[in-house]
This record gives sequence, structure tokens and C-alpha cells, in this order.
Amino acid sequence: MTADGSVTTQLNISHARVEDGGLFSCVAHHADNSIAHHDRLNVYGPPYIRTLPPLKVQSGQSVTLRCPYYGYPVREIAWEFKGKEIIADTTTQTNRFKRFTNHTSFSKEIYGRKPKLRGRRQSPTITDGILKIPKVFKNDNGALYSCIVKSPSGEMAKRSFLNCLWLRLLS
Repeated sequence: MTADGSVTTQLNISHARVEDGGLFSCVAHHADNSIAHHDRLNVYGPPYIRTLPPLKVQSGQSVTLRCPYYGYPVREIAWEFKGKEIIADTTTQTNRFKRFTNHTSFSKEIYGRKPKLRGRRQSPTITDGILKIPKVFKNDNGALYSCIVKSPSGEMAKRSFLNCLWLRLLS
């Protein structure tokens, strides 16, 4: 601890190997307070993805998954669900059952027959390789999400995570 009350920490890795790379975190706790710093150590080498322990998720919960990869450089981090690549959908959807007719300065709504709609599943989003699943459903039980890391030279690593386990709330 310094005279002004601050603390300085340092991480030294001698003879770094590719498997030493990855995301590192330093977390300081004091009473009920905590502060964290996260940073990535990139070591040149082919991509590889570490294993994660099984994750149990309650139906209706949201989940954020960070791919625990190492290797550098990395060209792309992609995710799959049930073997199909997750593509971030940035378009907004309109109600397909409303039709509009334009008449100069006003629009007249014409409503067609509306079928009964089930709740629409929110799409997962990917930001900087981090997968955010807004809501896990019980029909996802046993489903796998897979992370794929690709290097510029064409090397690839893939690993599956989140064997969705549906848990009921106990009252």
C-alpha cells in the first residue's frame, strides 16, 4: 500500500507460452465493496478453447457467455446454436399482419385476419465475441452453444458449452 492509500499489483509471467494467454481478472474486495479490472494477454500461437464446467440455467433466465480462448492473432469469434451459426439480426421487425395504403397526406390502416401468435423468441446477440442470450427456454434442454475461434491463417478451434438444463423454481 502506498502513502496515499492506493494499492498497486503486478502479474509476471516468465517464459510465456500460448496457453498462458487469455482473459485475466484482478478483483479487490473490502467489506461489501469490490472493484475489478479485466485485461487480455495475447501470446502468439494457434487458437484453442478451454473447457468450462457445466452451466445450469433456469428457464427464463438470461445468460452471458464469454469464449475462454487463447492464441493470437484472432480473426473472428463466432457462435453456433444446435449446429447453426448465430447471425446478429440488426433489422427491426414490423407487424406482418398490418397493411397500409397511402393516400397523399394520410395513411389508412387495413387490418387482416390475425392468427394467434406465440411469444417471439428474442435473438441472442454477439458483441466482441461475447454471446448474450436474453432468455433460455425449457425446450432448449440439452441444447449446445458452440464457440468457434478462427485465426487469419485459417486455423480454427471449436468447443461446445451450456448444455441447457431446465430447472424449476422450488416454492
